[in-house]
Amino acid sequence: GDTVYLTEGIYEFSASAIPANHSEKTCGIQMKPGVALVGAGAIKTTIDIKGFAFAAVIDANNSVIEGVTIINSGSLAWRYVVLLESNSSKIKNCTIKGGATGIHVGFGTSYTAVNAEISNNLIINNSQPGIWLESGNNTYIYNNTIASNDSGGYGGIYGYIASANIVNNIIANNGIGVRSSDSPSTFKHNDVYGNGTNYTGSISNQTGTNGNISNDPSFVNVSSGDYRLNSGSSCINAGTNIGIPFDGGAPDMGAFEYNGAGMIQVTSNRPDASFTIKGPSGTYNDSGTSWSLSNLPIGIYTITFSPITNLYSPAYQAKMLYSGQTLTFNGTYQEDTAGP
Repeated sequence: GDTVYLTEGIYEFSASAIPANHSEKTCGIQMKPGVALVGAGAIKTTIDIKGFAFAAVIDANNSVIEGVTIINSGSLAWRYVVLLESNSSKIKNCTIKGGATGIHVGFGTSYTAVNAEISNNLIINNSQPGIWLESGNNTYIYNNTIASNDSGGYGGIYGYIASANIVNNIIANNGIGVRSSDSPSTFKHNDVYGNGTNYTGSISNQTGTNGNISNDPSFVNVSSGDYRLNSGSSCINAGTNIGIPFDGGAPDMGAFEYNGAGMIQVTSNRPDASFTIKGPSGTYNDSGTSWSLSNLPIGIYTITFSPITNLYSPAYQAKMLYSGQTLTFNGTYQEDTAGP
């Protein structure tokens, strides 16, 4: 499918899109099937939806949302930041905030989310649930930090969790940690701590079973929005391998792997190629056919190749560097062979 890139900046606008399944409402962005929406990283790219926004972003079959901060600061009292109601959609490496519900999974029985993946997101400052599982089937909730949500007694995670796979998450400092309407099938290696009530509803206290803990995650600085882990956090190496790259003997819990680092490589077909790479903590300028740099912090990296006269430049790219990973950008300049 196609990829739509959002470069650094704040994209602020009023909801005017008509949702595919809710023609009487408006949203900020209605995704198209198979399309990926990729920002320059959640700390650099923000989508802020205002007005009568039923949802800021609504998924579609096989859509991907990655590397953005999404805010629903609209005027509706009950509003979603992200609504997942399709098949095999993914939202990852994002910050989700400012709604009543952060991520809403399914919409009644008419629009059930199937095989949705919610991974490596920071879900904060939503007035009701961080994640509401209304009608999902095989929802994968991996390595999220769900904190400082829920002033209304719903929960960091709320709803029908029997078909959800809830693994390696930090659920901390919410009004309620987990409030379920049924018993979980897969709930393991999560840190549920410091909520008004950690567990309620049909889920029993999971602390001490299946790798679940209830310890202070030791965030770097909550007041400034830094939910990375301090060096002494008990969430480090306390997760389990679910396929997301990691350093150390085991993955960490939460959205941010502690001191995660990897390598970036650039290849080009031109010795006079020059490029600029931007990442979470720096900008790197270089040139040539081959370049690499190791021990770079994890996060979204973008690359822009400079133009060369009479050649088509490689396209702008944005990719996620995971811990222990080697990320490669390929830049091929092409001649203009089309006649006048």
